[in-house]
Amino acid sequence: MFKMAAILQGIAKRVLDGTAASQHAEAAGAGAFNMAKLAWAQIDPSVNLDDLD
Repeated sequence: MFKMAAILQGIAKRVLDGTAASQHAEAAGAGAFNMAKLAWAQIDPSVNLDDLD
């Protein structure tokens, strides 16, 4: 999950830089935070997942 979060973060950065290759890149990059939070919740059960989009 952490690897996927890192990939999504890279996509989000490419969207900001204007170098994204896909028209779906913005939507994919927007999921980086939620993926990272889900991954961290696997390690730390005190993480509140109620506020995910």
